[in-house]
Amino acid sequence: MLTTQELAEVPEAPTGIKAVPAGHGVALFSPSGGQKGPCGLSIKIHVDRKTIASGAGREFESDSLSGYQYVIDLPGTEASGFLTAWQKQLHPGCPAYTSTNPNGQVETTKLLSVLAIPSDVSQAAGSLEEVETGESSVGVYTFAFRMGRRLEMLALFVSQPLSQTFGEGLVSLAESRLRASKGAVA
Repeated sequence: MLTTQELAEVPEAPTGIKAVPAGHGVALFSPSGGQKGPCGLSIKIHVDRKTIASGAGREFESDSLSGYQYVIDLPGTEASGFLTAWQKQLHPGCPAYTSTNPNGQVETTKLLSVLAIPSDVSQAAGSLEEVETGESSVGVYTFAFRMGRRLEMLALFVSQPLSQTFGEGLVSLAESRLRASKGAVA
């Protein structure tokens, strides 16, 4: 998991950025098909709930952003299947979709752009989406990486665009940590 020191050392990092342990395992996926890709289509995980390992989570915050990093190991080819399905939805022009967030609020999500990620892991993809809830709106940078059966999701919620330098530095750091993590190529 990324640390406060590592985040602060990324060029053009927001002032005061820090990593905050989520304090619990993360049940990021459910076999119900409740998870959605960037264009709102369901992505199913084809395993029994009992076989899905809980992942590790960390949250980020600063005055200008909040976000999270979740890493999870999935059985067999589920990590590859999930990220492939997510990548297939990365195409400009897909319609906005509505969903209910974990707080029970209805939100509308629209894919704004696909983010090119130079990668040296098994798979990587990125998107910039706009999420509207009521009268408020936020930009969401989402980065997904896979190495073997380990899947990492990194999302940053911002009110203004990130600098490209910070975004590229963060992606490079997250990928290097994923490559070095124990079990990533299992």
